[in-house]
Amino acid sequence: MKIEKQFTIDAAQATVWDFITNPDKVGPCIPGCDDVEVVGPGKYRAAIKVEAGPIKTTFHVTVTATEERPPQFASYKTQGDEGGKASRVSAKSTLEVSTLTPDRSSVQYTSDITISGRLGKFAAGVMRKMADSMGERFVAAIREGIEHSRT
Repeated sequence: MKIEKQFTIDAAQATVWDFITNPDKVGPCIPGCDDVEVVGPGKYRAAIKVEAGPIKTTFHVTVTATEERPPQFASYKTQGDEGGKASRVSAKSTLEVSTLTPDRSSVQYTSDITISGRLGKFAAGVMRKMADSMGERFVAAIREGIEHSRT
């Protein structure tokens, strides 16, 4: 499943970059993310609760930065499971932050996500709708987080 999202933020590119690439700041913006632990440079672990129809689970994922060109581009690899190997998730993601004006930036991210196991067998339409909803909540949380960090 491929997810693409683009949005604007009323903040300078460097401000957006510093926020969105900091696991401690961006982690709480991810819907369902309870815990983020930095385990090394460009590498962190997180627990993310997911509800898809009747299935409720927590994925334990490791996110690794595979390339970073501050303050405009980063790529990441994510791998994890829900424990007991009932479902597994892997993703390759990119993040681009562009300057629109000195105080306004554009953010674009893409994720190519593969889910296997019981969640992978769940209807693709439900998973797409869930991903879209999580994406909208993520964007709203990022905007709010950046606004609060500037006040």
